[in-house]
Amino acid sequence: AIAAVALIWTVRRIGQTVADRSVGNRAALFFATTPLTFALASIGVFDMLYTAFLFGAIGSLLVASATARRRLECLGWPLLALAVMTKGPVALVLALLFAVALVVRRDTRPLVLNLHWELGLLFVALVASPWFLYMTVTFGRRLVRAYVLGGNLYYFTRPAAFSSRDSGWLFYVRSYFGGCFPWSLLLLAAAIDTWRTRRVISPFERALWVWIALVLVFFSIAGFKLDTYIFLVAPATGLVLALAWRSSKQEIPRSIGLTLWI
Repeated sequence: AIAAVALIWTVRRIGQTVADRSVGNRAALFFATTPLTFALASIGVFDMLYTAFLFGAIGSLLVASATARRRLECLGWPLLALAVMTKGPVALVLALLFAVALVVRRDTRPLVLNLHWELGLLFVALVASPWFLYMTVTFGRRLVRAYVLGGNLYYFTRPAAFSSRDSGWLFYVRSYFGGCFPWSLLLLAAAIDTWRTRRVISPFERALWVWIALVLVFFSIAGFKLDTYIFLVAPATGLVLALAWRSSKQEIPRSIGLTLWI
């Protein structure tokens, strides 16, 4: 529950920093009223805490690069280290894949190149490594079998001895539209509207779209699937909707708005 409150505050703060207070407030409300937020705020799994750390890190690094607020970068790397310590190296893998996806596009490339990746990744490794070394010394082969293999590698290779459940490629698409309803439908509408009107979006907003797509594709590739993994896209969904909402309001002529009001 504390992680949920912290994540709501984080979403609001990010929206307020990159846009204005109304965007921050809407983004926080979108995220707070997501069904998965209600569910994960009151059950004892790590997904809420993990999302608070990982999206907090991603958001801090993006805002630091987009707004030249270097102090936020000093917050992003420790949060990434905590995410790695919470659920393992998958947090680092997602962050690196996200960086590669942003570098591919010219408009989002500065969001990555403006950061101190060498020092940041070294910091994450130095902070997170002692925990994994301690666990290795304490549990030895049991850690390799139950965590490194069972909790990471087997999620993608899914040998028959690990799991025989077949969830299908559209499992996370269904989970997203159900777990983030009704905002998932609005996000689809925002995507169609952006494509139809050729609306120009900022590099920061495009980066949020990339994050949503990356998480959906990454976990869909995995052989073993859990619906709570999709929660990583919920904060980005709230921010994207709030930014799209503001753009839509700015594009409506005042005469049309007055007619609709009457």
